[in-house]
Amino acid sequence: MDASRREKRLHGTAEFPFQIYPRGAKDSLFIPYHWHPELEIITVITGEVGLTIAENQYVGQKGDVFFVN
Repeated sequence: MDASRREKRLHGTAEFPFQIYPRGAKDSLFIPYHWHPELEIITVITGEVGLTIAENQYVGQKGDVFFVN
């Protein structure tokens, strides 16, 4: 993996590396390609989300859950 693309933000604490980032359907959010050692869980509550994971493109809709390792 490209070390320059490692996300610098800490997620939770060293003992509990977990963080919740709630986003509403009307929130516009673009997150550039990055990686981190923590598991990422993306839950689509409302609306639609577009994801690119390892060069594969996905579209998530209400009720979908993505686990990104």
